[in-house]
Amino acid sequence: DFVAKRVVQEQVIILHAGHGAEALDFAFVENPDLIILDIQMPGMDGLEVLARLKENEKTAKIPVLMLSSMDDPENIKKSIELGAAVFLVKANETPASIVEKIRITLAKSGESHSAHK
Repeated sequence: DFVAKRVVQEQVIILHAGHGAEALDFAFVENPDLIILDIQMPGMDGLEVLARLKENEKTAKIPVLMLSSMDDPENIKKSIELGAAVFLVKANETPASIVEKIRITLAKSGESHSAHK
C-alpha cells in the first residue's frame, strides 16, 4: 500500500478495509484514533463512508484524512463539508509527508478533545 510501509515504521496499528461497509464496521467496533479514506472504494465510496461516520455519534469525532488520486475540486469541497480534517491528493504527497499530516491531524484532534473536557 502507498503509505502502509512508512506508517508501520511509526509503530501504529493499521486496520485495512477492502470496501466501504467493512471500513464502517471497523470504525464502529475498533474506535480508531484516525481514519484514512480513499474516495474510490468498492461498494460504498469514501464520501458515503465519511458522511455515515460523521452522522454517527460514536464515530463523529474521529478525524478523517481523505487520500485520493482524484483531485476534482468538487470531491475536495464535499469532503471538507462532510467533515474531513484533511484532503490529500496522492500525486502531491510522499509517504513521509502523509505521516507528517497524520501527526498534525492527531495533535489537533488531541487538542480539541482536551479543550472540550
